[in-house]
Amino acid sequence: MLFLKRAKESSEFTVNWAALAPVNEQLHGDQDAWLLWVRKQAKAIAHTN
Repeated sequence: MLFLKRAKESSEFTVNWAALAPVNEQLHGDQDAWLLWVRKQAKAIAHTN
């Protein structure tokens, strides 16, 4: 998953939206809590469209 933010005074997007924040997340297998949360959220969005 990639979080983007619209760059100031531009119509372009950037990944530089939180200085000093981690920009990636390591997954630890198919039962990783972060991965399960993302899958649940994606499934919920897919069912609403």
